[in-house]
Amino acid sequence: MELLLVELTVKSIGTQAHCNNTTIIFNGHNSVDLLEVLALYEKASGANLNKKKSVVITTKTLNNCPFNKARN
Repeated sequence: MELLLVELTVKSIGTQAHCNNTTIIFNGHNSVDLLEVLALYEKASGANLNKKKSVVITTKTLNNCPFNKARN
């Protein structure tokens, strides 16, 4: 998990993590970077992010997002 957090930070994507729960602070400007980092993490670690329990909270549209979107 630490490598995922480091890579997100390198890409200027904010994070907050505790145990195996992670919040990604997404501003909508780096959706390709975000999805690439998540895919790389899954491939390298063999772990799959639980997309059914993951939600994107953003003010911008995120195309091809594998996660649920928060609702108003």
